[in-house]
Amino acid sequence: MMMWTTPGTQQALRQNTSALPTAPVVPEPEPNRLRIMLAAALRRAGQASITLAVRVEPRPAPRCIPSPN
Repeated sequence: MMMWTTPGTQQALRQNTSALPTAPVVPEPEPNRLRIMLAAALRRAGQASITLAVRVEPRPAPRCIPSPN
């Protein structure tokens, strides 16, 4: 699962994992949830609809590592 982090969290992780800032790590929203949030924002702004183009990149195939036996 991908996680969204704040720049401060990323810097703290690089420097010292015990010095994490208080900002929480937020899980990536599900695509359907993003659609619902966008639709609500558009309704508040007075827009009827919007067309989005989304590019989905495939995940790399899992690799088989042969055992040394």
